[in-house]
Formats: sequence, C-alpha cells, structure tokens
Amino acid sequence: MPFAVEDFHDLLRLLEAHPEWRADLRRVVLTESLLALPDAVNALTQQVAALAEAQARTETKLAALAEQMALLAAAQQRTEHRVDELVGFAMEQRFVRHAAAHLGTLGLRRSRVLTPDAVAELADDGVDADRITMEQRADLLRADAVVRARDGDGEVWLAVEVSMVVEPSDINRARERAKILGLLQPRARACVAGRSFTATAEKVLASSPAIVAITLEGT
Repeated sequence: MPFAVEDFHDLLRLLEAHPEWRADLRRVVLTESLLALPDAVNALTQQVAALAEAQARTETKLAALAEQMALLAAAQQRTEHRVDELVGFAMEQRFVRHAAAHLGTLGLRRSRVLTPDAVAELADDGVDADRITMEQRADLLRADAVVRARDGDGEVWLAVEVSMVVEPSDINRARERAKILGLLQPRARACVAGRSFTATAEKVLASSPAIVAITLEGT
C-alpha cells in the first residue's frame, strides 16, 4: 500500500509523541556510516582539541626557548665586548712598553710615553692658561697614549689611538686630540696604531700623510 502524505504527517506526530522511537527510526532509515557519523565527529573534535593543546604546549616551549636564546645571545655579546675591551687594553699596554721601538722605525727618537698624571698636568696647565677648555682637557685625557719624541726638526708630540683594527673613527679621534695637543705644544701630530687597517682607513691615511700610522705586528 503506498505511503501518503497524510501517513507521513501521522508519523511525525507519533515521533513527537514518542521521542524514544527516533533512534529506532534512524537505524531503519540511515546507513551504518551515517549513524556512526556523530561518534566520528566527536572523536575528531577530541583529536583536534588534543592537537590544539599539544600545539599550545609546543608554542610555550618555543617561546621559553626563544627567551633563553635571547638571554644567551645577550650574554655572549657582553662577553665579546668584554674580550674586545681586554684585548684593546692589552694592545695599548704593549704599545706603551714598545713605543720607542715602534716609533723608531719611523725615524722618531727618544720616544717617551707620558704617564696619565703627566698628561693631566700638561692639560691642566693649558686650562689655567686658557689655551684649552675643560671639555678639551677631558678629551685629551681619553687618548690611548700621548708620546713625546724627537725627529730631525726637534721635539714632536703624538696623540695616539690604538685599536685592533683601525677604522676612520679612530683616525678622527686621533686628529681631534692632536689638535688639542697642538694648542699646548708647538708640534703635535695624530697617530694611529693597530694590527690591521680597514680599506676606508687606508684611503684616509693615504690622503693624510701628516698622520702617523703604525702596524703592530706580533703584538
């Protein structure tokens, strides 16, 4: 006997009156794969939640690792900076000890590196005589070395900057401090010393023959 529309409406009313029949109807109408779909969706939802949780833990670990790496990088940078300072200080001390030998190859004799106290006394005399300002005094005292020597024309003074690798900035500092020194002594020259020179520094020195350049080999 054919299933009429009225019969379908009656079926709906029966299902509304007896909700417990709906499961039996599903088993009759739906295939096994469709019946299993809710469980599959629930299982998939749980897997996605588990993956999201695992990803969140991974991201937390990665963030912690990135923070540790940043701290290690900062510590390494501080260590490298400290090493550079120690190497620079050691080179300055070696230059001071062997200044006569280094400058002797350039024709300078009787080279004597002034002590910090002697440089301060020289600068103070300049301040008292209004030859230099207090700012210039402080800048001169920051020179790596101040050397008094003699050449064929008499006494000459050097404002020295020492660096592992000499750059234009080292040359500029030596120039500025030599200008200040020149306000205190009649003959003053800039001097840079290092194990090597950048290409730019070499170009600056090539165009500035008055600047004394020393290569500190073996130091």
